[in-house]
Amino acid sequence: WAGNPELSAPIRTTLRAQARSLSIVGEAFVTHVRNLPSLTKMSAEEREYQTYEENDALLMGANLRIVWPHLLLSTSYTHGRNLDRDRPLAEIAPVALSAELRPPQIHGLGSLFRCTLAGAQNRVDRSVGERPTPSWIRLDAGLKGEWRTIDFGFDVENLSQELYHQHLSYLRDPFATGSPVYEPGRTFRLRISAGS
Repeated sequence: WAGNPELSAPIRTTLRAQARSLSIVGEAFVTHVRNLPSLTKMSAEEREYQTYEENDALLMGANLRIVWPHLLLSTSYTHGRNLDRDRPLAEIAPVALSAELRPPQIHGLGSLFRCTLAGAQNRVDRSVGERPTPSWIRLDAGLKGEWRTIDFGFDVENLSQELYHQHLSYLRDPFATGSPVYEPGRTFRLRISAGS
């Protein structure tokens, strides 16, 4: 690794459009960045090293959030391109989608069902060691309720014991080994609180 003290400050220009109603919020954006510090490999005296250089980059994306009384849907997508090198921009998260169902409470007992999906990320910058990430789906469920002055909740995350890792879980320190860092398997959480 070698630093680069001659980097200029990034200059960002963004155009953002947003539309909203009582239950839906949608947003789209386009951002052009000049002088974006980007990882790159260089060589000197027949030795390769990794450092930073300035590149122009373009990011485009959209976010959508829908909130209904018993259902919450959200999705986001970002597309990044290194314009100087004509390749995908490093460290861009894949498309993500989350759906959360909260049925009406019955006798003070509420439930939650959540599905989280991350798409495969194949648009990576291999020149800096970034690797594709496969898609994954995680299912969660939970119960919550009250009894007299006691509040309680019980959640199960990753019901199907999905073996997955987030994109970018390895790239930056302290995970720069090139090995992905996997998320926990099935997780149980019990919460009890008492008031007066």
